[in-house]
Amino acid sequence: MSKSIVETTGSFELVEPNQSVPYNRPAVVEQTHFLTVRQELGQVRVLAVGLDKEATDVEFAQYLKDSEDQTLAIAAFAEKYQGTVYGDSQPSAASTVAELTPAQKRAAARTAAPKSDTPPATDTPPPTDAGTQDGAA
Repeated sequence: MSKSIVETTGSFELVEPNQSVPYNRPAVVEQTHFLTVRQELGQVRVLAVGLDKEATDVEFAQYLKDSEDQTLAIAAFAEKYQGTVYGDSQPSAASTVAELTPAQKRAAARTAAPKSDTPPATDTPPPTDAGTQDGAA
């Protein structure tokens, strides 16, 4: 099973029998059902995916300690363990869909969805309700 770098979305720690995600820094973890559920609930943010099984949280903690920039530490660690940085710094999160959990696939689809470059027209009047205003039928 591949590993991921994740962080909690608030000031709380997530603990499983064999691993944990501290509240104050990202951590290297195996992707488990517990973490997938926490991700779907918005309690965990995935920063990198597809790390080799040899990647350890102890080594990653040292990368963070030695680095002046958390983003660079994550990128360097992910590169060392053949992972893919996930999120704003990744041009297309959809490129990693084969390695992602269902929750990560949904998030990748949302971020990779094409967006219109054309702003909405400002001279277009807002839509009006064709029904009655007082609620009478």
